[in-house]
Amino acid sequence: MFGIDGLYDYILIDGQHLVHRAAHAYGDLSFVDTNGNEVHTGIIYGFLRLVAQTWKNYADPNTQVVVCWEGGYKHRTALYPPYKANRREQPDEEKQEYLDVMFSQQRALQKILRVAGWSQARASGYEADDVLATLAYQHGDSNVALYTGDQDLHQCVTDKVHVVSAVPGGGKSDKIWKIADVVEKWGLEPERVPEAKALAGDSGDNIPGCPGCGLGWAKKLLDGPRSVTEVLSLAEAGVLEGTYNGKAWRAPSLTEKLAANREQVLISWELAKVVRDCPVEIDEGERDHVKLKAILERLHMFSLADGRNWERLSDVR
Repeated sequence: MFGIDGLYDYILIDGQHLVHRAAHAYGDLSFVDTNGNEVHTGIIYGFLRLVAQTWKNYADPNTQVVVCWEGGYKHRTALYPPYKANRREQPDEEKQEYLDVMFSQQRALQKILRVAGWSQARASGYEADDVLATLAYQHGDSNVALYTGDQDLHQCVTDKVHVVSAVPGGGKSDKIWKIADVVEKWGLEPERVPEAKALAGDSGDNIPGCPGCGLGWAKKLLDGPRSVTEVLSLAEAGVLEGTYNGKAWRAPSLTEKLAANREQVLISWELAKVVRDCPVEIDEGERDHVKLKAILERLHMFSLADGRNWERLSDVR
């Protein structure tokens, strides 16, 4: 049931997504050091466990894993300064404390991954989505899994590139997004997903889209061969109407909004597209079995430092 014939040649991990998953599942784990200080380790432990499990499910000895990290989003704020402005608000004290713990563990985790010899990638000014998309495009002739919860990457799905995401609610199985799954959700082929987001917007990333146009309307407007630009041109020419799933529809109010927000929709379209040629830098790490085992033991991760588990972690490459 997993992957293509069960296995992938490349597994590209959305690092920030997995950090948040690990924080949710294992965030309370900690130990008290010899000085009586509480040392939080749940994110590190959970991240390593989750990647090791992913390796077990989808990899063979020749599979390469690359953990992809955020490099900022200047590429998109240059197009639209308010992009993700909703995430730049000053957090309250409780949330800031959580973020401090998370970032501290993430920095330590990145050092551990280097010692484990795991590849890590980022591109300055670009998001992890862009790094994942660029690497997937580079290896498009191979079987590639994009391990992420971000649906923006549905646009990268092909016969050989799949998005693998955890099932909501903490289920043990994963959802593997193939072309048919993307079409069922978005009503469009994968490469056209950014067109739906151009119209519907994305409140999480502060992509404005067109006011009053949700995903349901975007599916109707883009049904068949209509592109975003064609929808906008038709909106300027007269009231938009058509049929969808056998039912007629007419949208005079939305037509006016589309005509009035043409430039905003076009900018949203650009924001929603992942970059497939960003300047990715890859750190291959320096595998050191002895140092890795010592670090894991110092962090009281004795199950991971155990010979069998440790060898499994060391196998990930």
